[in-house]
Amino acid sequence: MYSNKKNIYRTIMLILVTAFVTMIFTIIGFTNYLRKDGNIGYIVSTVEADNLETAILKIRAVIDKYYLKDIDEQKLIDGAIKGYVNALGDKYTEYLVGKEWTEMESNTLGHYVGIGVYIGNDQTNNQIVIISPMEGSPAEEVGIKPGDILLKVNDVEYAGDQIDVAAEVMKGEPRKYSKVRNKKRK
Repeated sequence: MYSNKKNIYRTIMLILVTAFVTMIFTIIGFTNYLRKDGNIGYIVSTVEADNLETAILKIRAVIDKYYLKDIDEQKLIDGAIKGYVNALGDKYTEYLVGKEWTEMESNTLGHYVGIGVYIGNDQTNNQIVIISPMEGSPAEEVGIKPGDILLKVNDVEYAGDQIDVAAEVMKGEPRKYSKVRNKKRK
């Protein structure tokens, strides 16, 4: 009886070891099949280059070789520049393209109708902060000051990460004023 149990145990262990070894070889073979030339994972995961141009060229070579969809060149360029500038980690430095640039230009030149404020995103507290009211604007007339926090627009609350949506809602015909909490001033 003891010999029978020992044989069953050996058989089960042999099956498990065979299954495990088969799984390992399958994973290695499948990974090499996906990589085709065996180095795509290396190129994509460890781009080591002396400069930005070399790094982008290495990544572009991989994209050209393996990416199957159409490539929008301008989107790639804008995305690369935007990422490069964002990596500075400076909340006041950003790269704007297309509609973003047009809106910023319109806002700073005053070619729009709204409550008349320059706003920013306080990323620490995720709040929309009034940078300053525009001279002669409805916001200035009602006493909105730099440093005030914008809480609501048309009775809808907005957080700092929703600044673009809030700004869009504030544009257009002058409306019922947004709810703003004045900071205590010294």
